[in-house]
Amino acid sequence: MEFHDKLNFLMDITKTTNISLARASSMDPSYISRLRNGKRKPVKNASYMIVFARFFSKRIHSEKQMDVFREVLLPYTMFPESESALTDFLHHWLVNNDFKNGHLNLPVLHRLTDAEPRGGFNKNLNENVKPFFKTACGLYQGIQERRLAAVHFLSTILNQNSPRTLFFFSDEDMSWMTGDPVFYQKWSHLMGQIIARGNRIKIIHDLTRGLDEILSSIQLWIPLYLSGAIEPYYYPRKRDGIYKRSLYIAPGLCAVSSDSIGTMTADESTAVFHQDLRMVEALENEFHHYLNLCRPLMSIFTPDKHQNYLSLLESFEREYAPTIFKTPHLSMLSMSESLMESILLRYCKTSYNKNRSFYNKRLENFRKTLKRHSFTEIFSIPEKEALLAGKARINLPNPFESIEGFYTPDDYRRHLDHVAVLTKHYDNYNVCIEKNECSLGYTLYAKEGIGVIVAKTKTPAVVLFIQESNLFAGFWDLLIEMKEHGARHDV
Repeated sequence: MEFHDKLNFLMDITKTTNISLARASSMDPSYISRLRNGKRKPVKNASYMIVFARFFSKRIHSEKQMDVFREVLLPYTMFPESESALTDFLHHWLVNNDFKNGHLNLPVLHRLTDAEPRGGFNKNLNENVKPFFKTACGLYQGIQERRLAAVHFLSTILNQNSPRTLFFFSDEDMSWMTGDPVFYQKWSHLMGQIIARGNRIKIIHDLTRGLDEILSSIQLWIPLYLSGAIEPYYYPRKRDGIYKRSLYIAPGLCAVSSDSIGTMTADESTAVFHQDLRMVEALENEFHHYLNLCRPLMSIFTPDKHQNYLSLLESFEREYAPTIFKTPHLSMLSMSESLMESILLRYCKTSYNKNRSFYNKRLENFRKTLKRHSFTEIFSIPEKEALLAGKARINLPNPFESIEGFYTPDDYRRHLDHVAVLTKHYDNYNVCIEKNECSLGYTLYAKEGIGVIVAKTKTPAVVLFIQESNLFAGFWDLLIEMKEHGARHDV
């Protein structure tokens, strides 16, 4: 969406006139009109953007408005919990595109780390969608019928009593799914039902689309990734992109397939719904042959796999390379050993020995990295009121432990003192303080040429480990941008 589209959308759902917005922002109504029709483009770093964001955040409060807002802007994340959070989101959205020059942007991480498996995961709901065809094969032509084929396929699965593993792949135009927010909401709801009923999904993502499309596609799946029921893969070699294929298979039940050539759109293609079990089996065999040529796109860790995550973290930190670590506040790696010991005794007393041993290994690898490569820590300083009230959260090492730790003012002073010691003793240790406190519940931990750990620390916790070069490059570029725009600091 262009800026004028975004502005019109917000003005429409809040029933805002040019005059009322002009008064709130001390602007001329005619200028608002030109912004709305695209004849004027907003200037870079325009101060009125935050004014617009505050204005609209105060006027989105009814359930109907929130529903429309979710459908168009937030189909894969939570609605911001507070007016200030909504203001921040709207400001990012108005100022930026989600992707700029193929790079990740902060709104992407809002969706990535705030995503929740919301109401669509109520397994007691039933769509009661009747099959469209009684024959073994049905044709769905054009984009609207393509959506009917998807509903037919998913609802057929929902009408079964026993779960199964489903197989998905598509490198065709995906506008049939993403182009209509109302349909996407329905698709998301049906997918949530399928996961809630115990089905699993193996999906092959198409990485020939370009980084922005790849990430956009993956974002659609993030709420489902949180369930731990999705296994994503990708084909590592280049393809010509001429002959394109889609396969959606429920083994022993039904399948949807389609083909297109070159730049054919979803409106020009025909989807085929199969109920002939021999054909379903043939398509499943085709999928498995392709899957054997693919690699895992990312490793996904949910609470039931927390030990696997800790093993990954240990091996990841034994890889010595230039590192950037983005945390909400400060990392445990930059704590002194005495502070670490007191915090573990306070918050992890029952598992003290295990956690202390784990921390010692991490600290050893941290020091080895500092001797060989740059290590940049990006963090925010908590607000003074939060720190004094004991509400400044400590980044404990395991996001899956249901333990919350909070700094005392003395704890935080000791932590900052040790950060100062590190900057003096290690030329490779760099500190970058973000200008504004970051409220996102995530950490990004990247090692150049190795991979990136994306840890969502808000409940429910989930960790993604990504090594695929294109996705890693997107995260690395984002971290470099954060590093360059943050405030370098001598503590």
